[in-house]
Amino acid sequence: MFVVADIHPLFWRMYKGQDRLDYWQTHVLRQPFTISLEEETPLPVPTTVVYRPLQDLVGALLDTGFSLRSLKEPRPDREVEKQYPAPWRYPRFIVLNLTKNQN
Repeated sequence: MFVVADIHPLFWRMYKGQDRLDYWQTHVLRQPFTISLEEETPLPVPTTVVYRPLQDLVGALLDTGFSLRSLKEPRPDREVEKQYPAPWRYPRFIVLNLTKNQN
């Protein structure tokens, strides 16, 4: 089993105000990283964020011999979500569960 947890290919860019970026292209950006519950305290060093279409993410895995077992778009439970400044209107992350094909 192989699990990939990543930013959501579409909705993370919306959450971070990067929805002007062309969804169909891969974009590599250096951005400050903040935790939404502590927005005034970004990490001291920018982080690399890669925005890519879902078909590129999944396609690369399938092309290397994996099969997709499940795809989840997790969200916090209601009690945790109440700690955020606003409710989650869309998923921010994606989790892929894969298995390696036997040849």
